[in-house]
Amino acid sequence: MLNEVGLCSALFLADEPEQAIAIGNRVLEKSQVMSSKRVIDRVNNLHRDLARHRELPEVAAFDRVLSARAAAGA
Repeated sequence: MLNEVGLCSALFLADEPEQAIAIGNRVLEKSQVMSSKRVIDRVNNLHRDLARHRELPEVAAFDRVLSARAAAGA
């Protein structure tokens, strides 16, 4: 799981937002059943890595999901 979060982050930073979103959505789905604080923190940190691509509608939508999950404590 941590490797997938890392891959998602790396793809955002490598200017591959479409691929990052594909991995990120899978990560979000899997992380819903995770209780590891480390995994949850890493998923929430994706918020900072997508900043350069926030103007893309699919990235903005992903960012909103991340924000909602963080606000809910997930």
